[in-house]
Amino acid sequence: MTAIADYEPIEKPISFAFGDHDLQTPMTQVHEIIDVLEKKTELLKEIRIYEDQVHGFTVRGDFSDEKDKKAMDDSAQQVVDWFKKYL
Repeated sequence: MTAIADYEPIEKPISFAFGDHDLQTPMTQVHEIIDVLEKKTELLKEIRIYEDQVHGFTVRGDFSDEKDKKAMDDSAQQVVDWFKKYL
């Protein structure tokens, strides 16, 4: 489980890709994380939630499953776009 307090000190631009079936960071916690980060109105942030995905889907998904492949491809593009924009 993730400690919500870990997100309090974030001050640099940040991007997250969560799966909605992630047992390590369940959706109840994702919503708490969003609440913490939304209070930081000046913080550049992006949080995307990928349907039917588990923890680690970005690197351990099943390329033969079209939904997994799309989530993996989309999350990879999310990272590339974020880096292009903020690095």
